[in-house]
Amino acid sequence: VRSILLLILVFLMGCVATFNPITPQKLTGPELAKQLTNETVALVFIVPSKNTKWNDKVYVFCTGVYVSETTILSAAHCIQGYAHMANGKKETEAEEAKVLEIPAHMRIPFSVPSEIVAPGRYPKTKPHMAEVIYSNSRQDLALLRVVKDDTLPTHSFVKLAKTNPPVGAKVEAMGNIERQYFSYREGVVSAYRETMQYAGEKDIDGPFLQASILIYKGDSGGPLVDDVGGLLGIASFVNVEAAGIAYYINRETIGSVLKANDI
Repeated sequence: VRSILLLILVFLMGCVATFNPITPQKLTGPELAKQLTNETVALVFIVPSKNTKWNDKVYVFCTGVYVSETTILSAAHCIQGYAHMANGKKETEAEEAKVLEIPAHMRIPFSVPSEIVAPGRYPKTKPHMAEVIYSNSRQDLALLRVVKDDTLPTHSFVKLAKTNPPVGAKVEAMGNIERQYFSYREGVVSAYRETMQYAGEKDIDGPFLQASILIYKGDSGGPLVDDVGGLLGIASFVNVEAAGIAYYINRETIGSVLKANDI
């Protein structure tokens, strides 16, 4: 009987051991770039044209990242900009325009990396569609639900980072710099800011993650991740008075939005 009990105890200890949490492995730059490429999308605007060819005038205006199989996370100011452009404003006018009430079920076109022909020629297939389900200009975050589409390539999605890395830690980002789509870049965490005067002027609430990876036109809404691919922030704005400084909506705010929307 003792032998049997001992064997059972050893078996149970072995079972417990197999359920120990596994620490995520750090990824190399090429591995992170590949992973982010598979998680990131380009939000596009189709300029109304009399020409019936759908892709006569299409350009990328922002970035988004999958946070679930059917949900894309981006920046709220991207959705605002799209709404203004859809109402006939030029892009420069849209950036300065007042905050709009986003129409219910508004749809945003998007494309994925495999649909790129070459930089400057984009995209080669008709964009997919995603419906806005959440947008908050104070948080500068928006969620889009992908409209069912059998032509959409398979993809992965990013998971929220477990912790905030220390200042000086390496971070990575991907965005759609104008005509340089899905560009991968590396940098470091520069600081954590509870609030910023420049952000206040834009009516965006903190806190923010400050990073050395600049945000250019087309990068807004793109992901900032740690060395295991965990989501740390969403590209939001730069301080035009201080070159080389960019600010990302941090993971705590992102986490609260995802939780409130059951994601």
